[in-house]
Amino acid sequence: MITIRETKEKDLKDILLLWNNGEVMRYVGFPQGLGYDDVHMASWFRTLQEKNTAKHYTIRGSNEQFVGETYWGLRTKDGLAAVDIKIMPDAQGRSYGRIALAYAIDQAFLDPRVSAVYVDPHKDNERAIRMYRRLGFKDAKTFKA
Repeated sequence: MITIRETKEKDLKDILLLWNNGEVMRYVGFPQGLGYDDVHMASWFRTLQEKNTAKHYTIRGSNEQFVGETYWGLRTKDGLAAVDIKIMPDAQGRSYGRIALAYAIDQAFLDPRVSAVYVDPHKDNERAIRMYRRLGFKDAKTFKA
């Protein structure tokens, strides 16, 4: 079972662990993790709450176990939105990422300002690239409604 819901303040400790995990963050240029603390997370969450151009979701497995995060955010005035996914190492390979990213894509397209979504994977992240292709992304990295 998987639960995907908008991130709440009570999720910040779990997201902090995710973002500070070097294995998770290596493909985004942080092989030691981000090195964030509770103060930084609280500031990030306040900023997220003020935005009306992005949504961040927490992914939980059975027994409310934290699995990861997914996100969409409008990047341009022409309707292009970024989508992203990060899964804890011990939860990878179980389809959580595919299910959650598909959810974020669906949620993004509910916003009438969004005309297309894109991903920007690291060229060496072959598992992620395979997942993105299974979800319909092309080499141009975009998926249009």
